[in-house]
Amino acid sequence: MHKNILFQIHHMEVEQFAALEDPKEEKSSFSVSIRPGCNFGLRAIAISVWIQFVCDSHPFLILKTNAFYQLNQESWDQLTEKESGRVVIPKPFIETLVQISVSQARGVLFAKTENSPFSKYFLPIVNVENFNISGDMIISPEGAIVE
Repeated sequence: MHKNILFQIHHMEVEQFAALEDPKEEKSSFSVSIRPGCNFGLRAIAISVWIQFVCDSHPFLILKTNAFYQLNQESWDQLTEKESGRVVIPKPFIETLVQISVSQARGVLFAKTENSPFSKYFLPIVNVENFNISGDMIISPEGAIVE
């Protein structure tokens, strides 16, 4: 059983933002996808969030953000398997980081589209279960995500 995992937001970056031609049609949809990553040396977990608004199969509003969360040394050590050196990040903690990351991306989208024709497109609350996070995230000592 793990104690509370102590962490801080290390930094966040906007990797991509594009507001293309505003579609004339009212029917549009959006998709949100995530991708985890890590920096073993910094004890950091990264969550990339990719948001696309689409009309007639053509993206018209695109945002990709990366959020980096640094775990404190004690928390990192408690999650490290002594024999293998692998770090096991529990699924509920990954889900928490995903929720924070999607919320940050929502704020970036708002700020980037404020006072523009694209401000009518917003990201609603997204259920973290929609991302199909299958289990704990396991990081090898080399920094690769194993599972």
